[in-house]
Amino acid sequence: MNGVAATVAMAATLGFASSLHCIGMCGGFSLLLAARREGRLGRLAAFHGGRLLSYAFLGVLARVVPRWISLPMRRGGEVVAAAVGLAAVVGEPLAGTLALMACGAATVPALVAVALVGSRVRGRWRARFASLAGVTTLCVAALTLWRGFAVRSCCAEQ
Repeated sequence: MNGVAATVAMAATLGFASSLHCIGMCGGFSLLLAARREGRLGRLAAFHGGRLLSYAFLGVLARVVPRWISLPMRRGGEVVAAAVGLAAVVGEPLAGTLALMACGAATVPALVAVALVGSRVRGRWRARFASLAGVTTLCVAALTLWRGFAVRSCCAEQ
């Protein structure tokens, strides 16, 4: 396996392993796009195509201006930031672009599954899921604020 193929395989593995993270971040958008039956697959395809093109752009940008990734990597190293970091250090510009696209493409099956299964939930279960989503959103917001204060206090000490 050559270097480009190994990089793309590593990024795809990262994307697949982080599918739960992506469901949390983009699952709501997928559910929204799948809510109406007419044109559901077209909307999902457009959403994921746009997401993959954005990742490709980040891959190109990481090769052109690699220093811009240092801030996201210090703030917790989220999945996309890790993939951008991988794209910044690979030798070939095309490898970085393909790596980010592979990372994003590996999350598509999980997001489409959530959209299609979620669009079939009806009645009492829908109300329960809506309540759970609200509580989860509040918890994530509290965690984000807590992490933000932690980063701010860490930076103030330096």
